[in-house]
Amino acid sequence: MRTGIKGGQLKLLTDEQVTAIHNAALQILSETGLKIENEEAMDLLEEAGADVDREDDIAKIPPHIVNECIERAPRSIRLSARDPDQDVLMEPERSFLSSCNGPPYVYDYEAKDDRKPTREDVRDSVKLQNELPNIDMSWAMFTLQDEPMLGFVSLYELLANNTKHNCILSHYGGEMTKKLVEMVELVAEAEDVSNKNLVTMYNEPVSPLYLRRETTESLLEWTRAGLPLISSPMPDMGATGPMTFAGTTALGLAESLGGIVIGELNNPGTPMLMGSLPVPMDMRIGSHAYYLPERIFYQSFTGQWARKYGVPVFGTGGISDSFGSDFQLGSETTISLWNSILTGQNLIHDLGVIGSGFRNSLEVVAAMDEVGGMVKRVCEGFDVNAETLALDVIDEVGHGGTFLSEPHTRKFGKSELFMADLLKKREQENWHPDVGMDAAHERVKTLLDQAEPKPLPEDVDDRLQKIIEDARHEGKELATL
Repeated sequence: MRTGIKGGQLKLLTDEQVTAIHNAALQILSETGLKIENEEAMDLLEEAGADVDREDDIAKIPPHIVNECIERAPRSIRLSARDPDQDVLMEPERSFLSSCNGPPYVYDYEAKDDRKPTREDVRDSVKLQNELPNIDMSWAMFTLQDEPMLGFVSLYELLANNTKHNCILSHYGGEMTKKLVEMVELVAEAEDVSNKNLVTMYNEPVSPLYLRRETTESLLEWTRAGLPLISSPMPDMGATGPMTFAGTTALGLAESLGGIVIGELNNPGTPMLMGSLPVPMDMRIGSHAYYLPERIFYQSFTGQWARKYGVPVFGTGGISDSFGSDFQLGSETTISLWNSILTGQNLIHDLGVIGSGFRNSLEVVAAMDEVGGMVKRVCEGFDVNAETLALDVIDEVGHGGTFLSEPHTRKFGKSELFMADLLKKREQENWHPDVGMDAAHERVKTLLDQAEPKPLPEDVDDRLQKIIEDARHEGKELATL
């Protein structure tokens, strides 16, 4: 069982500020409302007491409905894995690390340039995450730009080549999402996973305040099956969100709560995660900045959601706008990961995402795995007891002696200190600017060479392939309508 990293030590917003943003989000939901392109969701909201305008597809949700649905959401979530030792127990102030699915380019370390990813890249990314000790759950790290069945291919590679908990994006509407659910339930039954929570879906409302038909259909089908779902928008500060931290934070909270409400009305008690991942617009160049120091404000507030609502939260860390291995990459990835843990985010994703969200890198993921281990060691603290105080050893060594030969030193020589694989102390003559990332690249190759994920039963694999082929056929039929 993975219990994560102890986080939540940092709180930047006062309780009064958190309450003000909460009240603003409730006002947005009750007075401005959400545009929802789905009759079933509108029916659920209307039956619960929301003010529903069918002509304009606007639902205004009163605060009491929001509060009731928050109460229905589980406070503790067990995210299952094919290997039960890799199950994740998501609880308050425990942080878990993962990469992400989305970047359309892979950074090819040997070519020192980006390129379109292949299915082999996706498979390698899944296998690598399965081998990295501090990565708690896995995503298919790349978007296959020429694959119309991207969501199915990604899910298959995760289920077939990984024994940790898996996360996917919401790519489709209701009918296709049913087939994804079928794939998850098939493997859960074959692996005897009792709660079948093998896969978490990330469902993203469109900012501002818009739930598209496909997004809402996938939310309904996934939660109908009782599978865990992340409701997290990504407002672009200054473009699809206000150019103020407070305003965009309130907007993102309202959008996330809207998804929570629909999911819990649809299937009370479904495991759900809140979240909001605002990306500030850099007005100098007209594009978003994936990392800015001010992003810690959002990280802190979403971490404080977990304390206020008791519902696990989705966050981001280990990210950089850099396009290569340089000072910017090292500083931004490390600072953003530290902040996400210290502010108390629960499911931290995006480790290894660089180039303003357009690249993913296996080497950076391997490096961030090590940084995650360092952070975990620091957050665990150290034991203070009779044995670790070592008064008897100090007395025995006495004045001017040495502790090198003491059994106490041998006993604690490794357990007290984090033993880095990549960030090593080196003699000056062995140092060069790329030595750290070269080591990460070698580690990636070694781990992929030794990776032997537990295979799926042959009949299960065949049935998964059949589901994908059926979906591909249906997709072609829909495209001709």
